[in-house]
Parts: sequence; C-alpha cells; structure tokens
Amino acid sequence: MLVAINVLAATALIWIAALAATAAGRSPWWALALAVFVGVWLPIARDLTEPLRLALLAAGISNGSAALLLLAGFSKETAGVALVIEAARGLVRGDRRLALRFGLAAAALALWVAFVLFFVHGAGETSLGGQFLRPVGAPLIVLGETLRGDPERFVLTALALSVCVLAIARVYSVRDGAGLAGALYAAVELGGGYDNWQEPLAVFRAMAGAVVLVYFSWCRARDPLGTAAIVLAAASGIADVALLVARARFL
Repeated sequence: MLVAINVLAATALIWIAALAATAAGRSPWWALALAVFVGVWLPIARDLTEPLRLALLAAGISNGSAALLLLAGFSKETAGVALVIEAARGLVRGDRRLALRFGLAAAALALWVAFVLFFVHGAGETSLGGQFLRPVGAPLIVLGETLRGDPERFVLTALALSVCVLAIARVYSVRDGAGLAGALYAAVELGGGYDNWQEPLAVFRAMAGAVVLVYFSWCRARDPLGTAAIVLAAASGIADVALLVARARFL
C-alpha cells in the first residue's frame, strides 16, 4: 500500500507540474524534469512519505491552499516554510485574510511539531534542529573531502549544493510566493549538518521540496537561474541512474 500511495502521489505531482507548465505557456514536457529528479523517484523505492508531501506541496502552492500546505507540513515540517512565506506576503501586502489563513496554518504546524518533540516517545530530531548548522558550511566541508577520494559523491554533492544556491540566488529577480518559499527551503537544507550531507541521495530527498517550489515559480517567471536549477535537478537523477548502472555492471 505504501508503494501504491507513493506511485499515485508521484504521478499526481508530475500531472500538477504539467498543468502548471501549460497554464504558464510552457510545454508540459517540462514536468519530466521533476520526474527524473532523484529526490522524487528515490522515496518511492524506499517506502517513504516524500512523494505524498511533494504532491500536497505542489497542489497547495499552485492553488494557494493553506490546508494542503498544512498537510504537506504534517508529512515533513520543512514544508511549513511555504506557509510562513505566504503569511508574511499577506502582511506585507496588507491582505489580512491571506495573512490570517496561512498564519493560523503555520501556527498549527508549529504546535504539532512541538507536541511531537516533547510528548511523543522516541520522536527523532527534526530538520530544523538536531544537526542544523553543525558545523556551519557543512556542505562545503563534505564537498572538499570528496573532491579527490570519492568523485561520485563529489559530483552528486556539487549538484545538490548548486541547486540550493541557485534557488536562493534567483530571489534577486524573482520574488513570488513559490520562489521565496523555495529559497527559504533551500536555505534550511544548506544549514544541514555534516552528518546530513554525508549521503548525497538523502540530501536530494530532503531538498526535493525546494526543487518543486522553484519549478512552480519558474513556470511563471521563466528566469535563467530557475532554468539552471531545474536542469541541474534533472541532471542529478540522470547522473544517479548512470552511477547505479555502472555499479551493477561492475558487480
């Protein structure tokens, strides 16, 4: 059932992405960039919750639904950055209803995370705590360590780091809700500790929300940095498949 749910969720994600591309005047085939991104298809094979979170995140950001974004946050708390951004945008624009709607959803998610941390026995560390900024610049440290001794991990880590940096850099020219949320999401992942960045595939899985948010922002903005981020995200999936095939042949 977990595999079936993940397959349906991943299919829904690509369908929503194709609709968003079409609505923005782009080819729906661009949605395949998300389909091949390793952060989307890897969780399907491992029976994880990410595909459902990504589908909810995509549906919520494309429809402006606080409820759907809240459900995405229940799956993984870092999805709550979209709620925070939308609430802040409502305050800046003087839209009290928008700010209240997303602000209450963000508060509900924060209360749920606090409840799990303090009252649920055996609750693990969250992405916003635990290894966060331990140490500062952990991605660069891992990148330097793998430069000579582990070229495969170096390439995958470099791709993940590049996508996160591009997601943040594009805010200079693109400041819509999805773009800002994607930048904040990427910043959270860049703040991950040394242990978090030791496994590139886990990093791609964790940063998948940032890629999805950047994709929906890029559909409307058509900015070059967004294009580069989407292309590199797709390249990460292609590179990972190539490495898996090469290892299988070697074995």
